[in-house]
Amino acid sequence: MDDAKKVARFFVILISIEIIVGIIICLNAYIQRKYRSFDGFIEHLRTERANPEVDEGLEPARQEFKDSLETASVYKIKDGDYVESVSVTDVYDDLHYTEWYNTDRIKVTVKMKESFHEDFLIQDKCQMFVSIRDEIDPCLTDLYYSSSYYQLFDKYKYGKGKPGTEQLYFQGHWLSMEHMISYTFYDGVYEYELEYSDVIVTINDTTQRAYAFKVVNGQITEFKDLYKEGLIDSHGNIIYSDKKDTEDSSGSSSGKKDTTTQNGSSYDPYDVHDYDSADDFADDKYEEFYEYEDDYEDEDEAYDAAEDYWYDEH
Repeated sequence: MDDAKKVARFFVILISIEIIVGIIICLNAYIQRKYRSFDGFIEHLRTERANPEVDEGLEPARQEFKDSLETASVYKIKDGDYVESVSVTDVYDDLHYTEWYNTDRIKVTVKMKESFHEDFLIQDKCQMFVSIRDEIDPCLTDLYYSSSYYQLFDKYKYGKGKPGTEQLYFQGHWLSMEHMISYTFYDGVYEYELEYSDVIVTINDTTQRAYAFKVVNGQITEFKDLYKEGLIDSHGNIIYSDKKDTEDSSGSSSGKKDTTTQNGSSYDPYDVHDYDSADDFADDKYEEFYEYEDDYEDEDEAYDAAEDYWYDEH
């Protein structure tokens, strides 16, 4: 009985294979007769799927969106906000391989008044940056989703309702679209690159500061100086590690600024080793100590601290 079942199963499998082979032969004959080749069949599928409205209209719609950003009023300058001007540009950062990706990097540049540099401490500056960003973000988002560029994509996209999988068939390729917004603030002296949870301050070509914070209901909380707390490595990268708590608990509490990262390498946030004397260093850096270190009541105290810092590092 078992042998009979095995024989029957064998013939069922054999017949199934023959049926599949027959279907393939028939399909191939059909394709050869109607489309002359498999490549001709693929071209037919592309033609059937192609949409002239998309193929001819998407790029002009994208250019229209880009132009609209540069002329849009996304922020109303107010008394006391220290904003001098706001400009918006759209930089294309596309990848065109087997699948295509259209990425619009929307760059917002905010020029602050020169007095802004001297009038506020860094945490207050960051709070103002966040408030400005929170006003501009919705405007840019509305412009994107209401643009004919996005509306065309939304109308004909595949994978609706599946975030991250939505694509458009465009000029023979599957196309994905995204837009990203970045913010740069400039006060005539420093440049501030604002991310959603941190800000990088460029003081000159070689020196940077980094601060991290949380934003709750538009207000900054848990503000941290990443250099001061040893959360920047020697390459300028933010350290994300639970080992930081262990290091803090075993380290010295003398109050001296720690310049050693978790892997033992040192960094020089003030370029202190470029100076031959404490006086030269303090003359050049005391304003940074006063503005970016929260421990000093006045500039004289910050000057003394800068001198002490030079001696500590030599």
